[in-house]
Amino acid sequence: MKKIMIFLCFSVLMLFTFAPEAEAQSDCRETCMNSKDICRDSARTAVKGCRMTCRGEAPADRRDCRRACRADLKESRSTCRVAIEECHDTCSAEVPEPDDSGEMIDPEMCVLDCKADLRQCSHEVLEAGRECSNACFDLRREQSRACRDAERPLSCLLETFTDFGQCLSGCAQDTHAAGRACFDGFRGCREDCANPNPYGSASRAFFQAPSGLLD
Repeated sequence: MKKIMIFLCFSVLMLFTFAPEAEAQSDCRETCMNSKDICRDSARTAVKGCRMTCRGEAPADRRDCRRACRADLKESRSTCRVAIEECHDTCSAEVPEPDDSGEMIDPEMCVLDCKADLRQCSHEVLEAGRECSNACFDLRREQSRACRDAERPLSCLLETFTDFGQCLSGCAQDTHAAGRACFDGFRGCREDCANPNPYGSASRAFFQAPSGLLD
């Protein structure tokens, strides 16, 4: 019986010791989830755009073009892994201590605001990126229908591949850049939580709606 009590006490102690850390890890996985999706989606959209552009190239150049697309995708995947690790490390870093200014602030609440802002910022960028890709597909369908009445339908269709690919590539680049801006703002937001008056810059001040995605 004594051993059981000792075991129970030890289990409770471990629970209270590691529960906050486990909760923080789970919160950071959620916080960085949209950032991961942005990186994944932009990489997929970029390689799709690259391959569509290759279809508009001369037959002799298509093989090298597709090989370059695969190399870009491999590099993008590696970049994504590094970016997600960076996001998680920044998110799970120790809450900064405020400087000795006598101001009444709550750094933990400040960091929570930063996390919420990153989730919102990343979510909006992700949605805008998908809308941008959908707009490219709509444009491609319109162009394909127009090619039916063109003087040279085949040449017209080949041109649509190039336009479609460039459209998708543009969406991918803008989405990636906007997602990176969200993270850079989050990192600066966390650093500002150590300031005497962090809420001047930490509460959504870093977020700007992604422009250019649907222009």
